Amino acid sequence: MKKAVAILIGMMLCTLCACSYLSGDNGAKPDTGDDTQQITENVQGTDENVPDSGNDTETEQTSKPDESAQSAVSSNEKDLVGTWIVVCSTNYTGNPGDALDDMDSYFYMSEDEFDHSQIDIYEDGGALYADYYFSVYDWSSEGNHMPVSIEKVPLFDGCENAEWSAKITNPRTKETVIDLTLADQNRMIRYKNEVYEYDDEDPWCSVEVSTYLREGSADYENRDDLRYDDTVTVSNVQELLKSVKSNRKIILNEGVYNISEANERLRNPNITLNHGYASESGTIGSATIESVSNLCLETKNNAKVEICINDPYEPVLGFMDCDHITLSGITLGHHVEPGTCGGSVLDARNTSNLTVNDCHLYGCGAYGLDASDCSNIYFNNTEIYECTYGILYFGNVYTAEFTNCDMHDNMEYEMITLNSCGAITFKDCNFKNNTVKVDNYSDEFVQVGDNSFDILFENCDFRGNSYAKFTDGENVEMTQCSFKDQIVKKRREE
Repeated sequence: MKKAVAILIGMMLCTLCACSYLSGDNGAKPDTGDDTQQITENVQGTDENVPDSGNDTETEQTSKPDESAQSAVSSNEKDLVGTWIVVCSTNYTGNPGDALDDMDSYFYMSEDEFDHSQIDIYEDGGALYADYYFSVYDWSSEGNHMPVSIEKVPLFDGCENAEWSAKITNPRTKETVIDLTLADQNRMIRYKNEVYEYDDEDPWCSVEVSTYLREGSADYENRDDLRYDDTVTVSNVQELLKSVKSNRKIILNEGVYNISEANERLRNPNITLNHGYASESGTIGSATIESVSNLCLETKNNAKVEICINDPYEPVLGFMDCDHITLSGITLGHHVEPGTCGGSVLDARNTSNLTVNDCHLYGCGAYGLDASDCSNIYFNNTEIYECTYGILYFGNVYTAEFTNCDMHDNMEYEMITLNSCGAITFKDCNFKNNTVKVDNYSDEFVQVGDNSFDILFENCDFRGNSYAKFTDGENVEMTQCSFKDQIVKKRREE
């Protein structure tokens, strides 16, 4: 918590410094008249922002970057030309002069922190100039037609490009706004180093190293790969469980990964092995992934991969206190007789940004997904079928989107249960041959609790489903949906 607070303070101070560079007002902010504080400065603009000479710098002879640094734009430097968008950053905090590897660090993807920055670099009259925009939450700043100068020094010690770096300069104050360099053709690095001194404390510094990718490049299209420090390939369940950690992509070779057959002496702080009391073989009931962020499990070249367990009363795979988990191309379920399950296929607790792409969640499983205290769940092109309690069971879940998913041949209770949930959307989904066994306890296809809101079914197809009524929820909206279902009369209470 202390590290997070320090990083947040550092980011705010860095933002204020950047804004003061652009505005030349030592950080003073305009009175916006409301609670939103937004700084927007254009360093070219009107005559008030530039010298009387009508140029962006003091004299006509210095209207371009210093000739000692750049007399013409070289071919290598022309690689800077283009539109660059920030995708991720690492913040380092420590003592001034410390190597980055010796500092505390915090990595984040820009989209996760509502951080947006764009730099447009272009050639004008044989020199480089940049337009710059930055925003984070309610703060923003920008500058136009700022000179870019090239220096034959590395951006920082250990930088990938040790040959040269570049500076974007405020033409009014002559102060550096941005330090950057190219790591490769489509990847640019920005570097900021701020030192803070207080009377009663030792000085400390905050360093931010940000990665920008060229707009429209393949690297930008695959920018989510930067979440992962490394990629490992596994071939059995022991290797899979041992490899689970933050900021990692795991590629699964073809095969069956039975968690119940894992070695119970496995030591991985990110994995809790649950010893189910009803396990039919082996001693492991299931596995829960805990306190992990930026983890991807995907199949190798669309190989047939199944993750399963032998215990009907445990979830196949659990997530606790996780963030940004992605499953792609995997089949998951219980290796037990249909109709005997009390455990769901996936179980998520206090987890955010769970993405499931092109997967198959089958019964025996009580529900395809059982989630509580979660947010930002995304299912795409995924199948949930033959589960023995229903399709989904949500409690206190906010923002979940199911797109192009098939839910079929599930049975027993309400198919979708939403308690204290909001912003749940089903779009272009097919619901087929799902059966609610209507009795005194169950009769709705969708059960919506009193505190749920913004439940939307859009362009969904319902065929061959059986229930007494679709829903009693007042906050359920149906848009362009089609129905060919069987309505079953509820039995009278005895």
